[in-house]
Amino acid sequence: ACRIACCQDDSCNLWQWCPNCTSLGSCWLGSLSNIVSSCSEFAPGWQGAGRSRIPSRPQPGAACDEPECQQRFDDSGWRTLSIPHDFVIEGSFSRTADKSHGYLTYGKAWYRKHFFLPSAGKHNRPVVWLDFEGVMVRSQVWLNGVFVGSHDSGYTPLHLPLGRASPVSWDADNFLVVKVDASALDGWWYDGGGIYRNVWLTILDSVHIAHWGVYAPAVITGPVNNATQVSDAELRPSIEIANEHAAKADVSIVGVVYDASGSIIASSYADTTVASSTVLLTFLPPLLLPAASLWSPDKPVLYTLVVNIFSHRDCSRLVDSLNTTFGIRQTIWDATLGFTLNGIPTKILGVANHQDFAGVGVAVPDSLQRHRVRKLKEFGANAWRTAHNPPNTALLDATDHEGMLVWDENHRNGQEVEMEAMIRRDRNHPSIIIWSACNEALCNTDDSLGDVRRFNSLIHKLDPLMGRMLSANSNHLIGPGTLLDLQGIDYDTQSFDTRHMRTPHIPAISSETSSAVSDRGEYKNDAFRGHVTGYDTEAPSWGDTAEVAWQAILARPFIAGGFTWTGWDYRGEPTPYAWPDVNSHFGILDLAGFWKDRAHWYHACWAQLGAARLPNAVLHLFPHWNWNSSTCIGSCQLDSAEHSSLTIDVWAFSTAEEVELIHPNGTSLGRQRSAACSHVAWPKVPYLPGRVIAHAFENGRIVARSTIETTGTPASVNIRFKDGVGERGVRAGGAHVALVFVEVVDSQGRLVPTATDTVTFTVDGCDATIVGTANGDPASIVPNTSPSRPAFHGLVMAIVRPAFQTGTVTVNASAPGLSSSSLLLRVLPNDAHDETDSVALQQRAFEEFSFATCRNSSQLNADLLSIHV
Repeated sequence: ACRIACCQDDSCNLWQWCPNCTSLGSCWLGSLSNIVSSCSEFAPGWQGAGRSRIPSRPQPGAACDEPECQQRFDDSGWRTLSIPHDFVIEGSFSRTADKSHGYLTYGKAWYRKHFFLPSAGKHNRPVVWLDFEGVMVRSQVWLNGVFVGSHDSGYTPLHLPLGRASPVSWDADNFLVVKVDASALDGWWYDGGGIYRNVWLTILDSVHIAHWGVYAPAVITGPVNNATQVSDAELRPSIEIANEHAAKADVSIVGVVYDASGSIIASSYADTTVASSTVLLTFLPPLLLPAASLWSPDKPVLYTLVVNIFSHRDCSRLVDSLNTTFGIRQTIWDATLGFTLNGIPTKILGVANHQDFAGVGVAVPDSLQRHRVRKLKEFGANAWRTAHNPPNTALLDATDHEGMLVWDENHRNGQEVEMEAMIRRDRNHPSIIIWSACNEALCNTDDSLGDVRRFNSLIHKLDPLMGRMLSANSNHLIGPGTLLDLQGIDYDTQSFDTRHMRTPHIPAISSETSSAVSDRGEYKNDAFRGHVTGYDTEAPSWGDTAEVAWQAILARPFIAGGFTWTGWDYRGEPTPYAWPDVNSHFGILDLAGFWKDRAHWYHACWAQLGAARLPNAVLHLFPHWNWNSSTCIGSCQLDSAEHSSLTIDVWAFSTAEEVELIHPNGTSLGRQRSAACSHVAWPKVPYLPGRVIAHAFENGRIVARSTIETTGTPASVNIRFKDGVGERGVRAGGAHVALVFVEVVDSQGRLVPTATDTVTFTVDGCDATIVGTANGDPASIVPNTSPSRPAFHGLVMAIVRPAFQTGTVTVNASAPGLSSSSLLLRVLPNDAHDETDSVALQQRAFEEFSFATCRNSSQLNADLLSIHV
C-alpha cells in the first residue's frame, strides 16, 4: 500500500514502511532525488525502497493541457468559497479510511479565481509576486492558462515571482487555477487538504525589498533591570534590495522605529547602489533604543521598524516600504541552571500542538490564532511547539502579541530549501527561542547528522544575532558529540540524570513529554464507546501521566522545561483506541477548547511557576455528582453487598497546603495534605444526591472553595459567545469567524454534566453560515460541518462565519423538548479592525507612516471556485 501510494504521487520517489511496528504511522513518502533504496539506521523494523526517477511535470511557461486550467472551461457549476479552505474536513468519516488521519478520505481538488489588474501598475510597478502561505499537500499553479510553478510541501509557502515576461494581463481579467493533490498522506496525523492558508498578490517597483529581505535583530547592550524589565538596546537591521531594472539603481534606505503608541523613537539611513538584475545585502547603522521595554510572556512589548527605499533616479521617489514587528529580549541557556529570559530564570512550560481546529480542520482563520494562544495561557502555559511543521504567520503574530515562547519546527530533516524558507520568514518574531531541525522519524535521512549540520550552518548564516538554539525532538541526535545546541529529550523522563551526566556541558529540554490521555467528563476507560477516564491515570507505554512527567522536569534545574503532548486535542491518532474514535485524547483541552479535568492540574501546578503568580488559591473538585445505579461505571462502583449503594472516587487539584472534603450529609471526610503539582483523593465516597464541598486551607485558614452538586434534568439550552470570540463583532468577508457555545442546563440554570441532547444551530439576518460544530467527544462521527450535534457532557460549540453583508446575525440554538435561546452577532465592515487580528492592529497603528501606495499587497482569499476530483 505504501509503494502504491508513492507510485500514484508524481512528486514521490521514496517510501518507507514498518510492517511490524506498533506506531500509528506505518508509511512515509518522500521526494529525495536519485534514491534507489533507503533504510533508517535509527529506526529498527523500518524498511525503505524507491524509484530513481520522478515522472515529468509541467515546466514554467508551458501551456495548460488539462481542462480545468483552460480559460474557457465551464466552471458555472462549481461551488464558490473563501480561503482558507480544507476540503478533507468537509467529508464524511469512513471506517475504512486511515485511522491516524482521523478516518477522513483524502483526494484532489481544483480552485479557480478571477481578478482584475488596472493598467496603471504595468509601468510604475511591473514586478508581481503571487504568494501562497500554504497549500496541502502538493500544488500546481496556472495563471491565464500558463504554468507558473508548483510546490511539494504543504507546510511552507510557495513564492512565485511573476516577471515582465509573465502571463499577467493588465487592465483585463486574469484567471488563476490551482490543482491540489492531497491523495498521498504526508504525516501520521491529520494534515488536511486544500488552499488552507492565505493567498497574496503583491505589485512592486522594479527596485524593491527582496522577499523576506528584512532582518531586524534587537540586541541588548546594557544591564537588564529585572524589576522593570527595561534595558538599553540597539536594532541592527540588514536589508536585501532587489533591482530588476536594466540599469543600476542609486537608492537611500531609511529605517524608522515606532513604539506601540506610534511615536518615533529612533531612525537611521544609508545610501547604496544596486547593480542591475541583482539582490544586494546592505546594513543600516544601528538604531539606538535607550531604556527599551523588553518582550516576555508576561509583558509582550513590541516595536515596529518601517524600512523605506527611495530611488535617486526619480528625484528620491519612494519605491518601497515594509513594516516589520520586532521585540527585544535576552535569552541565556545554561547546562546546569536551565533557561533565563531577560535576567529571570524561567521554566519553559510548553505544549506541542498540531495546526487543526474544530470544524475547520487545518484551514484555521487568522482571527482564531490569538484565541488558541490565550486558551493555553489560561492554565499557565508559556510556550508552544509547532509540531511537526512551521506554522502560519498569523500564529507567530499571535504568540508575539499575546506573549508565548515558540519552538519553531522544520517538517523534514534534509530539506534545505524548506529550512531556509522557515528561518527567513520567521526570524523577526521575538516569540521564537528555538529552531527545531525535525521530529522523530522525520529526522531520519540517508545523512541525518550531515543534514543537521547544514541546518545549524543555515541558522548561523541567516539568524546570527537572536540567541536562538538549534534542537530536535529525537533521542538519536543527542548525547556526546551532538550537533545540537540544545538537547531535546523525547519522553524517557527516567533518563534525565544519566543523560545529564554524559553531557553536563550541553543544555537540555524535555522536547516532548507525558502523552497522558483523558476525556472531559468521562470517568471510565471504555474502548467500545471510545472514551478514556478523566483522572490523570492513563498514558501510553512511551509516556507518563502529567503528574509523573512534570514532577521529573520541575525537580531538575538542568532541564530547561518541556512540551506536553498536546495542548489541544487534534484530528487523528486516537491512541489508545480506534474506530469510532476520530481524534486524539492527548489534549489538555478538548477539540472544542473546553477544559478537561487535567487542565485544572496544569493550572494548579503551573500557576505557581510563572512570573505572575495567581492571587488566589486554585482548587478543582471532580468528578460530577449526577450518578445512579444505571449510570454507575468507572470511578462509580456499586456496593458488592447492596447494589443500591454507590461509592465514588473523588479527586481535587489545588495550590493550597491542605484540602478538606465535606460530604452531602454535612460530615467531614478529613483534610489531606496537598503536595505541589500533585493531587488529593478520597476513594469510595458514599454517594448521596446533594452537594459535595471542598475547602482549601493555607495556614489553617480557608482560602478557596469548590463545589459539585446533583442537578436536575435538562430544561433548556443557553447560548453564549465562547471565550469572547465574536462578542464585539466580526468583520465581513468570509475570513473571520465567531465562536458560540451551548450549555444544556436544568430549571435552575445549572449545567447538566450528563446531558447528551442534540443541539441545532441556525442563523437569521445577514448572510452567514454555520461552518462547523464540535463537542469535544473524540468518538463523535457526526460530520464536521453539520449544524446539529449532541452535547457532550452538556456542552457543544459552533463556528459562525459571516459573508459580505454587514449588519446583525441572530444565532439560534435549539434542542428537542428543551427551551431554545439565541444571541446577536454584529457583522462589521471588512475594513474595520478586529481586536483578534494582529495584522490589522499593526497596520492601524502605523498606516499613516507605511507609504502603502508603493507596495500593493492584496489577499486573493474570497470568491474562489472549487470542485473536488
